[in-house]
Amino acid sequence: MVSFGISLMILPWVEKQGYLLVNLEIAAAILLVGGVIIPIAFWGKRFRVVLERRWSHWADWEAGALRPN
Repeated sequence: MVSFGISLMILPWVEKQGYLLVNLEIAAAILLVGGVIIPIAFWGKRFRVVLERRWSHWADWEAGALRPN
């Protein structure tokens, strides 16, 4: 869906801003997404383990639970 949306709007976008600016914006978007996804791919599991250790006591907290014990 994203690919279709980009391909549909690329011509008006290029006509409005020019090739250079459009390519710079696409490059910035790729760097931004890569800057988030690559660290998640490398350190995601370790980060989840740290969070689980730090906040595991919340899993046992049942205040306001709508289920019987």
